[in-house]
Amino acid sequence: MVRDYKESDLKAIRSLHERSFNFPDLSRCHDIIVSVNDDNICGAAVVKVASEAIFMINENLPRKTRALTAKELAETGIYRCQKLGFDQLHAFLTGQDAHSWANILKKRYGFVDITGIPLVLNL
Repeated sequence: MVRDYKESDLKAIRSLHERSFNFPDLSRCHDIIVSVNDDNICGAAVVKVASEAIFMINENLPRKTRALTAKELAETGIYRCQKLGFDQLHAFLTGQDAHSWANILKKRYGFVDITGIPLVLNL
């Protein structure tokens, strides 16, 4: 049976939580559901609205121009996410320069590596 979360579920849900990432602030979550069997909590799912950075930069421009463009976009994107009340900004990097961009985002803006396997479901 799946039901809506109740505050009395918090302790049980915390005990299920994998310690490799921070426990979510449930007050900032959009929806929380709990799987129950004979009044025992078997699991929980937290639906949280997240922000994702998608940078599209013209690779034909000089390196210095691309770097300045990325800086302006990153700083403005971070500011706007904070203004909208997001507590995280996700960046999924691809392409031949992905590792270089990852290092820049970590060094300049405090991005960190995440634990787990990132997946997406297109709805």
